[in-house]
Amino acid sequence: MITRSVYIGTPSYLKLKDEQVYITEPSTGKTKGKIPIEDLGLLMLDHFQITIFHQLIQKMMGNHVVIISCDALHLPHGIMLPLYGHTEYSERIKNQINISVRLKISFGSKRWKIK
Repeated sequence: MITRSVYIGTPSYLKLKDEQVYITEPSTGKTKGKIPIEDLGLLMLDHFQITIFHQLIQKMMGNHVVIISCDALHLPHGIMLPLYGHTEYSERIKNQINISVRLKISFGSKRWKIK
């Protein structure tokens, strides 16, 4: 299935309506566009005045959409991935969370020796 990558670099409101992402301009309230959620694969947010509703985030996570947030230099700053989308990914996250303190210290000392 082919998915769309959407970049938003202007002030916008993003909300969920009729199973679609509605992109609205805050100053005028006019809808700039709408995208069916099932068509989305990646959403890149590159402006500090973007408002996104939590209901929309939850719906996108349910449809395996990756959300990337950019910083002031327009570089990727953070990523939001659905955890339940793939069993291997979920298992890796669980293993990383449950790692012992002793093992963390061991990994840290090895990392510093390599550099």
